[in-house]
Amino acid sequence: MNGGQHGSPVSAAQTEIWLADRCEPESGRYNVPVALEFTGSLDPAALRQAFGDLLTRHPVLAGRFDAEDGDLRFVPEPSAPVPLGVVRRPGSCHGEEAVAEAVRAAQRPLDPATAPLLRAEALCHDDGTLLVLTVHHIVADGRTLDVLTDDLLAAYRARLEGSAPDDAARTPDADALPTRLASDGTPSDDIPSSVDAPAGDTPAAGASEYWGALLDGEPVPLGPLPDLVRAEGRLRGAAGWAERALSAERLAAVREIAVREAVSPATVLLAAWSLLLHAWSAEHDGVLGMPFAGRHTPGSEDAVGLFTRVLPVRSRLSAEAGFGSRVRELGEQVLDSMEALAADGSPAPAAAPSYRAVFLHQPRSAARHQVPGAEVR
Repeated sequence: MNGGQHGSPVSAAQTEIWLADRCEPESGRYNVPVALEFTGSLDPAALRQAFGDLLTRHPVLAGRFDAEDGDLRFVPEPSAPVPLGVVRRPGSCHGEEAVAEAVRAAQRPLDPATAPLLRAEALCHDDGTLLVLTVHHIVADGRTLDVLTDDLLAAYRARLEGSAPDDAARTPDADALPTRLASDGTPSDDIPSSVDAPAGDTPAAGASEYWGALLDGEPVPLGPLPDLVRAEGRLRGAAGWAERALSAERLAAVREIAVREAVSPATVLLAAWSLLLHAWSAEHDGVLGMPFAGRHTPGSEDAVGLFTRVLPVRSRLSAEAGFGSRVRELGEQVLDSMEALAADGSPAPAAAPSYRAVFLHQPRSAARHQVPGAEVR
């Protein structure tokens, strides 16, 4: 224990998510889900064992968060139950009702004050199974889902073959993090933990200089039109979304610009999104948010945890500059911000701007996995 308190400290980002979740615990807004389709047979007993292995491999998932005397801390729960439900449904797993049920499963809220911090539901149909894995955002980011998928399927393969996962081939969570927990929750210098703040969570002097220059003049937050923003009293409730698919021709044009300007396609889309925000906001100079992975320390790439940091993107609109120039400018700024985050940390909370809009580029995985008796995608 540390100073008579149970558990271990958490990061500023985790505290923000905790407070936001407490304002609308019924919404499921802070769920991070992934759905895996098993085409072929599924062994529920082996899958349950694999989930037990997953909780052992990533003990942060088996814990909970507790606010005591105004201090939020992470409390390990090594005996947390394996969170797998199995139901059988008639019909195809590709049908509208099957997909709708999977969506409902992903949207059911998770309580960060209750262990474990993930839930799995296997929806078994005549032609396959939809496995919906949902993790609370307080211990997960986008990369976490890839890590959990790989580790779960590796454990499932081993269990189907009648063995436990190879402990010798496994590494502890988040080698890069400064505060570490032993299996009983006691701080330790030997066992890393993915609960606490990454090194970039505490700004250094160099970071203050970089972010101070970037945000000089206190740029206004860019955002949608006022009638597209919920009124203050209507912020609670289910999240919504709209989908727009880009045509093959438009995607080809995005890639062509990216090659010509030596940037990523995501930067081209960021430039286009920022132009729309300028038009909506009627501002020539402003700021929006952009999540950065924050996994720059060796060992963090395959860890489970909340490493992502939402950092500012300064956007200035000039009538003289063409779109290509804008793309290059934003591309250089993104690279500079990535270097500043890795070297010196993120902006101090008091200096970080508020955001009315955030740009996130999340490539969709097309990976297919093979397990005994089934293909998984």
